[in-house]
Amino acid sequence: MIRRVTKRSYFRAFVVMLSIFLIGSLTGACAINRELVGSWRLIQSEDESFVAGMIFNFNDDRTLLIKPGDAELDPDKKAQYILSGDEIKITYTSSPDGSLSLNMRKRDKKTVTIKMHYVLEEDLLQITDEYEVTLTLLRRP
Repeated sequence: MIRRVTKRSYFRAFVVMLSIFLIGSLTGACAINRELVGSWRLIQSEDESFVAGMIFNFNDDRTLLIKPGDAELDPDKKAQYILSGDEIKITYTSSPDGSLSLNMRKRDKKTVTIKMHYVLEEDLLQITDEYEVTLTLLRRP
């Protein structure tokens, strides 16, 4: 059986190809930037709130956990960091262009967003906030 090619079949083929292209483009554009996912050890800080040895875990589900790690903190401060993880949930979004946003949500539902910029070179990550304060982290194996 020979099928006759009509304008209508060309149009259907065009619509199918366009749909495939758009779905592929949107899937790529909406994909999660995964280059920060993993565990990082703080090696240098310009902010006295953060001490070398602290661990930053950027998770697949876009949560960020900050743990005392082997940072030299007095026991009260270490306990404060551990308890704050239960009180404040941190989520993040990042883009390959170096944009990083941290959303900190307290139990009372108040959310604070901090805009930052990051530079990633191999296993070294530098995060700089809007006040030009930089944290330098090393990827953990």
